[in-house]
Amino acid sequence: MERVRLLAASPRQAFASILEGRPWVDVFMVLSLGSALASCLSLYLAGDRLELLPAGLLTEAQQNVVAVLRFAAIVLMAFPITLVSLLAPAFFLWLLVQLFEEWSDFRGILAVVAHASLVLLLSQAADTLLLVGRLQGAEAVSVSEMGTQFDLGLLFDLGGAPVLAILLSYTSPFKIWFYGLLVLGIGRACRLTWPRSAGVVALLLVASVALRVSFTFLADTASESLTDTRDCAACELLPR
Repeated sequence: MERVRLLAASPRQAFASILEGRPWVDVFMVLSLGSALASCLSLYLAGDRLELLPAGLLTEAQQNVVAVLRFAAIVLMAFPITLVSLLAPAFFLWLLVQLFEEWSDFRGILAVVAHASLVLLLSQAADTLLLVGRLQGAEAVSVSEMGTQFDLGLLFDLGGAPVLAILLSYTSPFKIWFYGLLVLGIGRACRLTWPRSAGVVALLLVASVALRVSFTFLADTASESLTDTRDCAACELLPR
């Protein structure tokens, strides 16, 4: 708890303390359980208004079983997903530092990424609050709306500029805070000057945005392909 307080009040002092022991397992547990709790809470708040299956497909008893299994799956999957979300950027940052510098500390980088990710947990809490506001007066909520983030994309309608819309959707006060903490932490963990630390973290940001843009366009392409298939008159003759 003291580390969390210092991270918000005095990041430099916090990272100096963190890098003495390079702890990350306890933060990993907090991130995993916190993420699972936020996801389960979002599903609970959405309740019957979340469009997952066609209405009337399951009986009430079957719906209850599916709900329990869904919550259990969220809790179980939270641990490997969180672990990958910590190890992937930590390894990428370590690799960059290895390429351009003479010294790096993977455990130190991992500890920095883990503690900075506590800010992203706050972002998930803000997303849950955003969902509560969206549910006011909404008859139904889709899965895509469940994943809406507290970001600058909410302030602008950029339907005609998809790339810019994606970039804005990746920009939020929490993300700016997260990457700012990474710059401070990586600089201290790997003994980098501020400009070099900022450059390394900027490359991580570029890679993250590029992956998000790629996945978004792939998902949109797949969705359009499925729509075209359903609208194809000749396709109605094909076996399903």
